[in-house]
Amino acid sequence: MLPNEDLRQWLVAKYPPERAQAILDKLAQLQETAGVRADAATEEVALSLKIQEPPRPACDHPVSPGVHVVGRSPDCTVRLNDRTVSRIHCVLVVKQDQTAHICDFQSTFGTSVRGEPLQSWTWHEVAEGDDIVVGQVVHMTLSRPS
Repeated sequence: MLPNEDLRQWLVAKYPPERAQAILDKLAQLQETAGVRADAATEEVALSLKIQEPPRPACDHPVSPGVHVVGRSPDCTVRLNDRTVSRIHCVLVVKQDQTAHICDFQSTFGTSVRGEPLQSWTWHEVAEGDDIVVGQVVHMTLSRPS
């Protein structure tokens, strides 16, 4: 799980070492808070992320409790291919109680929830049915798996 090497390299390249380490520490803390062990994948699927990435048809992506990195990088947990999505765009945290929070990683085209742009580096609660826009055209919606 986190921190993965791609995320670590991106943070170290973009920020001073102290800031990069602080972000990695925060993500590790979030992973622990979500009740996910770093040495084992969680099998329980808490929610489903419906992803609409034009021109592709919509797809469902299961999200278990834990930290999910969203972006274009091949190492992201939720990989998107749209050019307006940053390599490491945002992070979605799903806790054991199935509450979810999202944080934009100072992406170029931003992230919005329910039509409201998110401030970078700030955590925002996401509820079932909320429309999450990543970049300019990718829509994601949290729901219970069917």
